[in-house]
Amino acid sequence: MREGRWVTVTESEFEHERRGLEAIRQKLPDGDPWRAWSNFTFTANTGHVREVDLLVVAPGGLCMVELKDWHGSVTSENGTWVQTTPGGRRRTHGNPLHLVNRKAKELAGLLAQPGAKRVWVAEAVCFTDNGLRVRLPAHDQNGVYTVDELVDMLKQAPSDERRRVTAIGSREVAAALKNIGIRKSDAQYKVGPYELERKSFDSGPTWADYLARHSDLPEAARVRIYLSERGSDASLRQSVENAARREAAVLGRFKHPGAVQLKQYFPSGHAAGPALIFDYHPHTQKLDEYLVQYGEKLDILGRMALVRQLAETVRSAHASRIHHRALAARSVLVVPRSRGGKGRAVGEEAAWLTPQLQISDWQIATQRSGDSSQGQGMTRFAPTALSAMHLADDADAYLAPELTALNPDPVYLDVYGLGVLTYLLVTGKAPAASQAELLARLEAGEGLRPSSLVDGLSEDVDELVQAATAYRPGQRLSSVDEFLELLEVVEDSLTAPAAALDGPAEDETGASADKDPLEVVAGDLLAGRWEVRRRLGTGSTSRAFLVRDLEAETRRTRPLAVLKVALSDSRGEILVREAEAMRRLRPHSGIIRLAEPEPLHIGGRTVLALEYVGDERDDDGPGAEGATRPRRREETVARQLREHGRLPVDQLEAYGDYLFGAVDFLEGEGIWHRDIKPDNIAVRIRPNRTRELVLIDFSLAGYPAKNTDAGTDGYLDPFVDVITRGSYDSHAERYAVAVTLHQMASGELPKWGDGSVLPRMTDPKEWPYPTIAAEAFDPAVRDGLVAFFQKALHRDAGKRFPELKPMRDAWRKVFLDASQTVPSSHRTRPAAPADGAAPAEGAAAGIADAEPETAEQQRDRLAAEVTRDTPLTVSGLTPAAQSFLYGLGITTVGELLDYSRRKLVNAPGLGAKTRNEVQQRQREWGERLREAPVSPLTPKGRAEAKEELEQLTAAESALVGQLATGESAGALSARTLRSVSLDTLATVLVPAVNNNGSNRNKAEMVRLLLRLPDEHGVLPGIGVWPKQKDVADALGLSHGRIPQMLKDERKRWKAEPAVQALRDEIIELLASMGRVASAVEIADALAVRRGTHLAGREQRRAMALAAVRAVVEVEQLVPQEVEFQHQPNRKATDESLGAGLLALDVREDDAPDTPTAPGLLDYATRLGKTADRLARLDTLPTAATVLAELGALTVPPGAVDWDERRMVELAAAASVNAAATPRLEIYPRDLSLVRALRLTQAGLVRWIPGVPEGRQPGLTGEDVHERVRARFPELVVPDGRGGTAHELPTAGPLTKALRDAGFELSLSMREDTGTLRYLPTRVDEASSYLTTGAWRQSTRTGTVTRYADDPQLAGAVRAEERLLASAHRDGYRVLTVRQQLVRDAVRELGAERLGGQAVSVTELFLEALHGQVTPGTKPTWETLLKADAAEPGSKGAVRFAEYARTAWGSVEPRIAELLGDGGGGAGPVLLTEAGVFARYDAMGVLDRLASAARRGGRGLWLLVPQSDPSREPRLGQVAVPYQAGLGEWIQLPDTWVGNRHRGSGEVVASGVEGDAK
Repeated sequence: MREGRWVTVTESEFEHERRGLEAIRQKLPDGDPWRAWSNFTFTANTGHVREVDLLVVAPGGLCMVELKDWHGSVTSENGTWVQTTPGGRRRTHGNPLHLVNRKAKELAGLLAQPGAKRVWVAEAVCFTDNGLRVRLPAHDQNGVYTVDELVDMLKQAPSDERRRVTAIGSREVAAALKNIGIRKSDAQYKVGPYELERKSFDSGPTWADYLARHSDLPEAARVRIYLSERGSDASLRQSVENAARREAAVLGRFKHPGAVQLKQYFPSGHAAGPALIFDYHPHTQKLDEYLVQYGEKLDILGRMALVRQLAETVRSAHASRIHHRALAARSVLVVPRSRGGKGRAVGEEAAWLTPQLQISDWQIATQRSGDSSQGQGMTRFAPTALSAMHLADDADAYLAPELTALNPDPVYLDVYGLGVLTYLLVTGKAPAASQAELLARLEAGEGLRPSSLVDGLSEDVDELVQAATAYRPGQRLSSVDEFLELLEVVEDSLTAPAAALDGPAEDETGASADKDPLEVVAGDLLAGRWEVRRRLGTGSTSRAFLVRDLEAETRRTRPLAVLKVALSDSRGEILVREAEAMRRLRPHSGIIRLAEPEPLHIGGRTVLALEYVGDERDDDGPGAEGATRPRRREETVARQLREHGRLPVDQLEAYGDYLFGAVDFLEGEGIWHRDIKPDNIAVRIRPNRTRELVLIDFSLAGYPAKNTDAGTDGYLDPFVDVITRGSYDSHAERYAVAVTLHQMASGELPKWGDGSVLPRMTDPKEWPYPTIAAEAFDPAVRDGLVAFFQKALHRDAGKRFPELKPMRDAWRKVFLDASQTVPSSHRTRPAAPADGAAPAEGAAAGIADAEPETAEQQRDRLAAEVTRDTPLTVSGLTPAAQSFLYGLGITTVGELLDYSRRKLVNAPGLGAKTRNEVQQRQREWGERLREAPVSPLTPKGRAEAKEELEQLTAAESALVGQLATGESAGALSARTLRSVSLDTLATVLVPAVNNNGSNRNKAEMVRLLLRLPDEHGVLPGIGVWPKQKDVADALGLSHGRIPQMLKDERKRWKAEPAVQALRDEIIELLASMGRVASAVEIADALAVRRGTHLAGREQRRAMALAAVRAVVEVEQLVPQEVEFQHQPNRKATDESLGAGLLALDVREDDAPDTPTAPGLLDYATRLGKTADRLARLDTLPTAATVLAELGALTVPPGAVDWDERRMVELAAAASVNAAATPRLEIYPRDLSLVRALRLTQAGLVRWIPGVPEGRQPGLTGEDVHERVRARFPELVVPDGRGGTAHELPTAGPLTKALRDAGFELSLSMREDTGTLRYLPTRVDEASSYLTTGAWRQSTRTGTVTRYADDPQLAGAVRAEERLLASAHRDGYRVLTVRQQLVRDAVRELGAERLGGQAVSVTELFLEALHGQVTPGTKPTWETLLKADAAEPGSKGAVRFAEYARTAWGSVEPRIAELLGDGGGGAGPVLLTEAGVFARYDAMGVLDRLASAARRGGRGLWLLVPQSDPSREPRLGQVAVPYQAGLGEWIQLPDTWVGNRHRGSGEVVASGVEGDAK
């Protein structure tokens, strides 16, 4: 193609790009309609400035091409593309097709002229290096081409002649491009003093990130530009601006090493929109990319250390009342550690294995400040319904299900995010491809269990993840503090056995002396005096550790202390200032004290030693023997408010009295705390179990009075800067005291105005004081508190209390008046202090003792005995819950059951734990005491549906009441319609029976067809997807009558706005799941999104399937308007699969390469048949086998964007009897329970040394079920009646199955809890994990596990496990070993347990060469040797290459023959001395042999000697190909070759699979 038809808009600055473009240009035709434009930019409607490498107009349409000059090989790991360079370095890339697809759609939108023919722009990625080895899975290769393949694709005729581009059409495209303004690629853009690179390196729907450099200084930065869509309405533009200001405001207030650092904010810094400038390390990676590159080298403790980093950052943010709300892998940046202890540099790998994590993407964060006191009021930019549009698409799978709800709790959102990120860090895999897919799995009962993917993982890790990611927020951990406490249990379980059994290190002091104090762990010794017990958390200036003072007895001080280690030298100055302020204070029990008067200097860090304020009973380590949940160690008033809501009246009085006492003491000492808030009031639990409050954190006490912005937003006096004051004063201190008291009394902060302006900008006449949360106060003290706060928080300091004493007297008078006028029957009274313990100074008796450990059991017993008439005082509710319910006028259990659940949730002053407790009891008592089972079709169910509709939104409350009948429903917003529950939807779908019963048959027909429960809660017994004839038979009607009745209902449903919104939602779900999904998957996702009051799994699924069925029926009403198709699967053995599959058809707006619904359904059917065949095999097929078999099927025409997991799940869904494990294995649903128990090692029992047998926790039946379900979630067992059941057996049948599986266990009662659990029948003291011999795992001294503290030993065990798992299977493995240890490695690999048959490739090759030399003829052997050393390209070299090819022709079949010998049970063929593959250009031979091994027969192992086994495998200078996604590379550490991991003689438990079912 000549210039003119090919337009070079900008000459590329890269030589490789110019070469690639020229190669394409030479091959393109030079005639109409062909045209091309290279290297230009355009501005999309969204505001993104897009860079395009090449746009080609061909007869088949337009194609946007992204050029990649990659070398080496490229594979896909968990959806991330990984390039292995010829030098062996791994580089991660996001799938480039996704961005090109987005750019192509944006350009097509610009080219579309009103009234003109629609223009389609296809997308392609072109690799310009023909030598690149592309090993991407089939679904990732759509749209990926070499130069020749690209040209061939462009020359193909269009699949639809209506979309052919003619010469006229080509000229129209050229004119349209001119109109939209494609232009030269500016090499630089500017934002302030920063020059931007021309291509953004990351982008989201409303923003783009650029790498930038300062024009004058040698510093790099990340610049985020927020973009407004062209032609968008004012609300959308305002949402974008607010997102930018919100992120700037949050990061301007929240300075923490675990959050990205904001340098500057330019509200109008770029023509496209606001710009934020961030600090940026040039090697920064996103968390998921980091795990692809370094995950294999991280042990479990390293992974949990990263979880702790994230959790401590989020906890610190929550302490500042900031909530991220959208934690995801992409929002966590990984930065290599810059230095080690004492400022020493660290190596590259060490820097990456202990990196710093930084949380970014705060654009939808919230700050619950309640006011706008410091200029950056969060309320002004509070997230709205539009906020979710600012999140990138790849964050979807990590987001909490309720994020888009009307008012989600931000704490629960962040707890969920931490749980999902923990799952990612432990397994290396995202929880799902999309949120819809994850929701379907959660509803189906498949919680996130890392152990289902990672062998030998501590059960505590599963508990942590599941407790954080429960899809019902009320069932999650209620705070990040609880998350950290459970994380501590995980860390203890991973380290405690080794610490307890191995004893102390020989040179503990020496080992710890060189360590950076910021990196110490439990057991380390600092300065020869402070023994580290555990890490407490990381703040913005320091990291805190609980330590034991070894000199405490000598010094006669408390044994426990806290060391605050400065994060940097500059932050060390803050600790010095804090120490100076605290040294001036006399001792006071209510004020934290210094353990050492001067700051310490340890390991180059400034360290402050403080007394420990927490549970002093903790001195002997964690809770009771065998306890699985941690005892709370550190508690603050803020945490108490978060979990239990406002304080009871007597506790409020006592806490207030304490606070006044502490502040009075500080005033007397001449000190202002300057950061008084509930987070800085700790609760000390003394050894005698009494409590006292302690004011902590004096880090701001030394700040100059002129510095008025130091403190926490919301507690700072917003009027401290008025001209009559101008500096911090005692009024500002008392303002913080008043706000803290207000929060204690209500659980909320006072609020100035509506939050849209600063408090000082509010009208003084309208707002003399803030809005007081009077409704949240206890009625007994409400009036007095309102008057108190109106005076204490007055905007004019002159009208507040003039001194602390009158303020304290007014506070006491509130409670004195209440005690004289109000009965005290509902006021909780604390227990008296323990004998001999006097109340602490300043702490009244209202600060109760720590609760006894048996209180929860007592409450459960009381709750189990209630009736509707039971008073709340004896119902088992906590005092906090009783106090709250009394405030609502509820005094009995029956009144609570009759109270509206929705009103209860929205009541003010309710803490998270108290809310969960009340909801749980209301649900539990309702199920037990209700007269009839709840069904949405009962009169009560329809009444509840009406109530729900009335409460959906205040703005639409006048319209929603008509929804059930369809009148005026069209005025409802789509968002509101999508929040309608499944229960209410059922009342829409099934007509209510008339008074005269004339429509009873129709109502019953609809109920049976949709399979909804009757008025007694019973589901119809006519199949999960009922046939019309079965419905007719059940009603006694003719088969022809049902279609007649159904036609009318279909018309009615089609007109219902609620059903229209449901249909749109189902189509969106299908699109997000790859355009095809099982009806059950869609139903499960709907059940989570919409919710239902029905509790049983079968009933919940039936409610959701009814909604899906109704939409499927509506779709069949007008065949011309069909957008998706349904295909039943009535032969399925599992009833739920009988609901069949749904597939999205090609719609008007879909691209030309979109696959059709029939094509997708046919492909899914073929996948299902293959899955059934695999499930019938005698051995459990591995993931490699499954992916190879399914990947060999022909994909339907068009682009199918599925990952490997989605392909396997769909195959199982379309099968008759197959199911998939989380590891992507295929198994039969009726797999033998005995076999499942063996494969999951579900009978392993942990024996705790030193604990009596009667108190051993053992293994409960539920534990066994969970282990089996984690691996085989769809397993069914015979029900004894000829059918199958999903419920696994218990008691005797389970015990028999365990024994048949080889686990000699027996049931016995645990003495302390009264629970039945399994214990081994024979106790072997040498082992901590007890079963029979073949299944034993030991953790005694000298025996190692894959989670050993020594990473080399742990690596050896991991290598052993992987070798054992693949020793008797087909497949290909590349083994790297240190060169000096090759001989020992060959001996180990040939041992009986592995059975490797060593074959020297060099020996075979030389033998084949020798066979071509006939004695006495030419060429001689010496001639061949000379030819081998000849110059490349010379005659001798060419002749030798011919001989070499002939030799390989005989070597390859000999090795292939070995692979076919012995069947699948024989050991692998071990190729040694394999360098000849690379030396004599035979890597293709190796490729073919590897492919043959993957198809079946014996395994093929290639031994690759290297100077460093951890480097990418190479033979000479040639990289060895392998499929990383299938785990084909195994590193053999020196410790494995030396057999150190097996030195004790113990059997390493490997969980080997593949034996006969």
